[in-house]
Amino acid sequence: MSEAAKTAFVFSGGGSLGAVHVGMLEALLEAGVGADCVAGTSVGALNAAFFAARPDAAGVRRQREAWASLRTCDVFPPSPLRFALALTPLSNHLVSPDGLEAIVRKWVGLERLEDAALPLAVVAADLVAGAPVVLRSGPAVDALLASTAIPGIFPPRQIDGRELVDGGVVENSPLSAAIADGATRVIVLPCGNTCDLRGLQVPALAIVLQSLNVMLARQLAVDLERYGAAADVRVVPVACPLPTRPHDFSASTRLMDEARDHTRRWLDQGGLDGWR
Repeated sequence: MSEAAKTAFVFSGGGSLGAVHVGMLEALLEAGVGADCVAGTSVGALNAAFFAARPDAAGVRRQREAWASLRTCDVFPPSPLRFALALTPLSNHLVSPDGLEAIVRKWVGLERLEDAALPLAVVAADLVAGAPVVLRSGPAVDALLASTAIPGIFPPRQIDGRELVDGGVVENSPLSAAIADGATRVIVLPCGNTCDLRGLQVPALAIVLQSLNVMLARQLAVDLERYGAAADVRVVPVACPLPTRPHDFSASTRLMDEARDHTRRWLDQGGLDGWR
């Protein structure tokens, strides 16, 4: 590997399936693979910020503990009144962002994005212009709530006069942000998809998130073709998750464990061999 090489971890969005990122990080750090910068979208932005603030094994252990303690109602608090309001002109979102904001404040521990130990890029989408907005400085909570604002589910976040929503709308795996930061080697940490919804009670929220995940998985293939010549890009493979809904956080520990073991096997089989 060249001494001048710069490695980026790119964290994709994917709802509750974002738990797999933690297992991937555990295996990568065990193998001595670190990052010089990170970028993330949606739940990937949250995981990227958590890791960028504490980019070591101790930090990832805290990240595991945080994910293991998370409940669906923490992120998507049920509120019949909120659901009713969402059907009127009085509201632009289905779920209160208060629970998500509490999680962001508790987990990340950054006042500003530039306070992170590693350069951090958080990707949101401009709701009007339909373009990606890469945030590298400014209040961390605002940036992360913008990047995770699933359209129609959570309200847009206004930053610098722009209405921002979930970055997955335009760039779910922000390879362009990592390459703009000078990365010559990129490891993409995807979330994958729910593989089997049969036999599960699937509410409307789960259908929305699953549909987005399927669409965004196809977007990654396009991005790899677009940016593959600019950097050596490797995608950590995702083991087919256990049947779990993309809004259900009850399987987080199992997803983390499975992702860690799967990533270890990938590394042992030469997943990063031949990096330029």
